[in-house]
Amino acid sequence: MNKHHARIGIVSPYRSLVQTCTIAAHDFSEPIWVALGLLDEGVRVAREMRYAGVEVIISRGGTAMQIMSSGIDVPVICIPIGGHDIARALRDAAALGGPIGVAEYPDMIASVASMADLMGVEVSTVPFRSSKEAGDAVLELLKAGVRVVIGETLTVQLATQYGAQGVLLQSGVESVRQAIREAIQTRGSAGARKVFDQQIAALAELVRTGVVLIDPSGRVQTANSAATALLGMSRAQLVGADAGWLLDPMAKTASSDISGDKQDALGILEGLAVQVTPLSLGETTCGWLVQLEPKDRRGKKAGGIRPIKTEFSATHRLSDIVGRSPVMRATLDMALRYARTDFAVLLCGETGTGKELLAQGIHNASPRATGPFVAVNCAGIPQTLLESELFGYENGAFTGAVRGGKPGLFQLASGGTIFLDEIESASLELQAGMLRVLEQGKVWPVGSDRAIPVDVRVISASNQDLYELMKQGRFREDLFYRLSTLMIRVPPLRDRREDIRDLANAFIKRTSTESGRPCVTLSDDAFRVLEEHDWPGNVRELLNVIRRLVVTVDAGVVTAQAVRAVLGPNCRSVAETASGQDSPERQPATPALSSSYWPGPADLETLEKEAILAALRESYWSKKEAARRLGISTTTLWRKLKKWSDFQSARKDCVS
Repeated sequence: MNKHHARIGIVSPYRSLVQTCTIAAHDFSEPIWVALGLLDEGVRVAREMRYAGVEVIISRGGTAMQIMSSGIDVPVICIPIGGHDIARALRDAAALGGPIGVAEYPDMIASVASMADLMGVEVSTVPFRSSKEAGDAVLELLKAGVRVVIGETLTVQLATQYGAQGVLLQSGVESVRQAIREAIQTRGSAGARKVFDQQIAALAELVRTGVVLIDPSGRVQTANSAATALLGMSRAQLVGADAGWLLDPMAKTASSDISGDKQDALGILEGLAVQVTPLSLGETTCGWLVQLEPKDRRGKKAGGIRPIKTEFSATHRLSDIVGRSPVMRATLDMALRYARTDFAVLLCGETGTGKELLAQGIHNASPRATGPFVAVNCAGIPQTLLESELFGYENGAFTGAVRGGKPGLFQLASGGTIFLDEIESASLELQAGMLRVLEQGKVWPVGSDRAIPVDVRVISASNQDLYELMKQGRFREDLFYRLSTLMIRVPPLRDRREDIRDLANAFIKRTSTESGRPCVTLSDDAFRVLEEHDWPGNVRELLNVIRRLVVTVDAGVVTAQAVRAVLGPNCRSVAETASGQDSPERQPATPALSSSYWPGPADLETLEKEAILAALRESYWSKKEAARRLGISTTTLWRKLKKWSDFQSARKDCVS
């Protein structure tokens, strides 16, 4: 390969990845320059590539981050670490024997910790935010007794220097292929134009009224979901079409490339208030902004800006999610980072934690925000019907089929996101069909012998232990690794008690608006009862409790007694839960994802252990950070952990 012809360059931080990248590059006709370079050397190689004409650079881990911050004027694509890659590293580390630790960037720490929980592998984790902090992170792990360190190239090198064993987190060939595909899409002016158009379209979606943007030539540049709903047309029909009928409805007719038949523009716009605003740069008109709103029966605007829902739309954004606790902030930060990619995301968490809300937020923060968001509850549709619902069917495929066939939900989600909730409920046969869609980007409708291409991002969710289901043969391992390229553990409410007050206040306002009841105020004692409850039903249970309080309590201050009365026999404190007094029916519905901390009586020492373990878990097992959160010195924390000889065995019982 002639380096001077390459427009995509790969800077590999370790030698085995060079070979993997070379193998992946052979699958593409695009010339790709692959070279070895770690950290500073990687930056030097990236500069050499840029000077030679490379337009997009691919790299991994700390080297990719260092290239990004080096000031080189080139897009940098990060090679992801997939679920299969993480599982392989954990298996290799476990085979070496000895305590295992992970030193990595925070988002990777979270993915490794989630996979370790699923596999039942105990790991200590210490995050770092730059390569300069990597040495301290490795030393902290070794001081804690770790003998096998998982991480990137620099981490493994440092661990080996300090006398420990290292296991490299390696990207597989499929992860490299994904990065190359993204680089090809990004490269050149066409990629830049696509990004710009996506940004304009995303801005238009932030406006609740119908918005149509028209370019200087008088053609539709973009239209938001509200506009397509009001006009009764698809975005594909509008974009690129002559927009004269919108700019001057009295004089223009809708052209045939929009409506199929020439028709009076006033007929299309009947019932709508239309406002046209010229967009000027100096004395030059560079386009027009058309705003659409429904009229009421008197011909006036229907009263201010209001949301217009489409059938397949995501109404929630990440900013709508209430959460100031450290664990929730980390979850939302990770969701925002993942939203910027196009990889599959698996959300793990107990029932009622808000997984669909998070999925909608990821969709709305992604480049696919202007596309459809299709939510499917795999447990809510009979398995005999789920296949035809997901993949569609041809005319006459089965008795009762709609004449002419029906598109499946994967087709309807094309260009956007499909959310597969309770994915573990899908049958093994259906899982095989899902795997084929993920691998080939095509669906085969029931009764059809032809494949239909789809462009869809998959976000899935489960409240079960998928790793255990894989061991039982009830969930396909290959599908799991396809779905879990990126993973997020959605924390239960008992792990984010700092958010209960904010959530309760938000639910009070919402319920008062929905029910027409006056707002109530919770006393400090009432909040304390809520904060001490164990919340097996998580945020959904809290919402139901607030609804009952707003409806049953007259305007004024809600007392602790009123809260206990609404909770009834379910009113259980953290201390009661920790003491093992739960009856079988009070056990969480998803034990594999529950947070049962320490066994034994609820004495002061046990409660102290609970607090320390919670702080360690929230800080990814960083002793320094946990001590800061607890308000004690690191020395004091070490002394307490050393005093408790049962600490390691108790930690094995902790399931995130």
